[in-house]
Amino acid sequence: MNGIILIFLIPCAITDLKSRKIPIWWTAICGIGAVIYQVAEKKQSIGGIVVSMTIGVVLLAIARISSQSIGYGDGIIFLILGLWIGFWDTLSLLFFSLVLSSLVSAYLMIIRRKQRNYKIPFIPFVTAAYTVLEGFYFYSNWK
Repeated sequence: MNGIILIFLIPCAITDLKSRKIPIWWTAICGIGAVIYQVAEKKQSIGGIVVSMTIGVVLLAIARISSQSIGYGDGIIFLILGLWIGFWDTLSLLFFSLVLSSLVSAYLMIIRRKQRNYKIPFIPFVTAAYTVLEGFYFYSNWK
């Protein structure tokens, strides 16, 4: 499963870095795959699936309200991640992604003298955070 999520995130991160856009066709394929996974594995009830998608819905609402301070693509990515990994893991991933992006933003503002409104792509931080969190999970279960 971890490899599947990285196969989903890495192309999105690369595209986000290059063009600041998320490939809609790729997210559609992965979203359909996540729905099929949930139905086939019967891991969650319909209510659980809806709850797991709430973080993505909230991010989409923030994108709408804030004139895309956070992009719609980021919200869609978190919708799909919610389907794959569930609510609490998605919330942890969002938190750790925000911590990483905050550290890089602080570096850019203090050292590189970028303005506060300088935009950076978010999905590379999500990918890095997922990789680190999975590494911690693997290490803690390995012992």
